[in-house]
Amino acid sequence: MNNSQLSLIEAYKKGYRIIKGEVISPSGKIRTPDLDSSGYKRFTISIKDLLNSKKISRGVPVHRLVAYQKYGMDIFNPNFEVRHLDGNIVNNLDDNIILGSHKENMMDKPEAVRQFHSIHAASVLRKFTDYEIEKIRAYHIKCGSYKQTMSIFNITSKGTLYYILNVNYKTKR
Repeated sequence: MNNSQLSLIEAYKKGYRIIKGEVISPSGKIRTPDLDSSGYKRFTISIKDLLNSKKISRGVPVHRLVAYQKYGMDIFNPNFEVRHLDGNIVNNLDDNIILGSHKENMMDKPEAVRQFHSIHAASVLRKFTDYEIEKIRAYHIKCGSYKQTMSIFNITSKGTLYYILNVNYKTKR
């Protein structure tokens, strides 16, 4: 079990609960969670470090504690992800949180959000811009040679050039 899972279980054991989307401390007070770098709500708890018995702070994602309250240890099944049915990652109401597959989790997001993330991921991986791809295609049509096109555009794989020439992909903007 990893530190994130252990801190989640420890928060539950200490008496932290999520009720109507609010973090309730063991003393019954409402705690205001912070947003982590991914935009998820999270609160911190102090736990004893297993290695040296010192107190350390650990973050507890609110949506995962909701899921743990509903599903127990099933949330640690590697085939499941915690889903926000409405695609809003700060809506941690009980009826908005369920377990599901990665595909189901992705489909909970609005189409525009999925498309934005897809384009961003592809742009990070792509070596050539749309403009450069058009130049490569035009050059290859003119010269007709894989070897010459690969040399001019510094393409090291025939498979990559084949893909550029034969798959009609463009970044949607």
